[in-house]
Amino acid sequence: MTERRIRYSQFAKFKRCRRSWLFEYVQGLELDRPAGVTKGPRDIGTLFHLGVEAYYNAEDPHGALRQKRDELVAADAWSPEWGDHFELVTIMLTGYVQWVSETAADAHEDVLFVEPQLEVPFAEVRGDLVILTGKPDLVVHNQLSDTNIVVDTKTVASIEQVQHHSGQGLTYALLLKEQHGLDIGMFRTNQARKVKRTARANPPFYGHAEMLVTPQHLATHRRHLLGQLDDMVRLVQQWEEEGYSDRLEHDSNFYPNPTPDCKWDCDFLAVCKQMDDGSNFEHTIRSFYRNKPETPALETA
Repeated sequence: MTERRIRYSQFAKFKRCRRSWLFEYVQGLELDRPAGVTKGPRDIGTLFHLGVEAYYNAEDPHGALRQKRDELVAADAWSPEWGDHFELVTIMLTGYVQWVSETAADAHEDVLFVEPQLEVPFAEVRGDLVILTGKPDLVVHNQLSDTNIVVDTKTVASIEQVQHHSGQGLTYALLLKEQHGLDIGMFRTNQARKVKRTARANPPFYGHAEMLVTPQHLATHRRHLLGQLDDMVRLVQQWEEEGYSDRLEHDSNFYPNPTPDCKWDCDFLAVCKQMDDGSNFEHTIRSFYRNKPETPALETA
């Protein structure tokens, strides 16, 4: 039986844009950036998560940043752009640690896991075994409420006060139950705004939003996942059989979803336009993209 490993980020990308999902997760492509060129806001988030992970592992968050900077310098990839990112993230991390301490945001909480690697055989879909994987930022136990909580740290433009729904939190809750027998009662996002906290910047700079997780939530979400997995596996099987050979069928299934976020959130904006205007998009892919160093998550195992 073919095994397909799918991590939660794929679900978000699939719902966001099937074409971008195809390029990134099925074909395993990434933009071949020159040394020193960053991914913009996405790398800011990555650096911040690096520092937060160190903090919750009782390590120096700024030390983790310095180590990453030294790696970039050693690889001859340091640039003024990276310098700007590191300056911003250093300020954000300093403020985050102060915010947690001053507001007692994690008071009475014991850390159970920091970025645990979750991997669960989830379902047989169209003859393939789907293995769901994920890596939540943090899992804690609140002593006062006797509740296990999944915590996700986000860098944001503005603080969200209410967490209406989170497929991410519910997916992690399902995986933690399957792999560790852990009942999750809440999902929480800790948020940090991407600002330098100058005199001209208006607070709040940090905040959190929470969502209760119930057994009914999880049962319903499992059905949602199965429906989406059926679509994803069907399309990847079609791609493996046909590729771009049937453009009419391809365009009907791997259609784009252009939004203003494409300019910073997607590496495939240029080739996306070419696929629709009759240009030689395959030449662009060969010239400006490369295969990711890691195995695509939907590749057969």
